[in-house]
Amino acid sequence: MKVCILTPEFLPAWGGVGTYAYNLARGLQDRAEVHVLTGAAPTPVEGDLDGVQVHPAFREWNSAGDVSPFRFQAAVFRRLPRLAQRHGFDIVHTNHAYMS
Repeated sequence: MKVCILTPEFLPAWGGVGTYAYNLARGLQDRAEVHVLTGAAPTPVEGDLDGVQVHPAFREWNSAGDVSPFRFQAAVFRRLPRLAQRHGFDIVHTNHAYMS
């Protein structure tokens, strides 16, 4: 099974949502191939992180250090279809209230 988790925050810059998403991704590893599509970070993590495939939604980071909900949604809508086609996700789980 292949799972994609959508989350505005993840490593290396994270808070409560990022912590939850990281723990969920690590917890699913023995049952699924796990991918995370996340908001940008000051130093984007891309590729394998502790067995989780990380895909940044976009590369640029604003000076305030945060990602607006609209920017993240727009980036996911642009990037997710290509990732889904390439990886064939069975489940897409969102950690973003406005995307469900």
